[in-house]
Amino acid sequence: DVVTVVDTDNNVGTVKIKVIRAGTFAPENANWKVFANRRTVAGLLLSDDKETLWVATTGGLEQREASTTRLLRVYTTQQGLPHNFVQPLLADKKGGLWIGTQGGLAHLLWPDGKIEGTETFKSDSNWAQKFINSLSEDGSDGIWATARDFGLVHRHADGTEETFTPSDSGLPDTWTYSPVLDGKGGLWVGTREGLAHRLADGPWQVFDTSNSKLP
Repeated sequence: DVVTVVDTDNNVGTVKIKVIRAGTFAPENANWKVFANRRTVAGLLLSDDKETLWVATTGGLEQREASTTRLLRVYTTQQGLPHNFVQPLLADKKGGLWIGTQGGLAHLLWPDGKIEGTETFKSDSNWAQKFINSLSEDGSDGIWATARDFGLVHRHADGTEETFTPSDSGLPDTWTYSPVLDGKGGLWVGTREGLAHRLADGPWQVFDTSNSKLP
């Protein structure tokens, strides 16, 4: 059967429905296509050469031609993203792209202007199933990332990782946001319980309503 459908924007399309005998369907052998709502934009990043506009949406990552905004490609879980809800984007110095999602972190490799593949950090990783809400460079080819209801993760250039949570560091809360380098080897990070500052030699300072002019 063919069914006519209308979406929330009044776009009209058709869906073909095929009924098969119970027990004969094998999901692992089927060809699937993901239909995701990309109407909500959660982040933007312009490539260094000003040719590509990366658009983070709640339904995947869009690659657009910057001069015309023409859609070139869409990346979803089918292409290796851990989740279709994409938010923070960060370009690396090798032409690649770090992608924070609601279900973990992905790294899109792009040498010589071409997509080679996607490296996804899932099981057995500090990023597994974490809602990554912000990304920042560490100044040494690594990255800092904040994860909702988890804490802070530092991925070094060699691939090793450190995690910082209230139970093992001076972070005052598991909800962290917007890591920013202080220019002296330290890091500022926002939390729901105040502003945290990690000094270059390791100790933490926390500024809140009790000891600062924070509202």
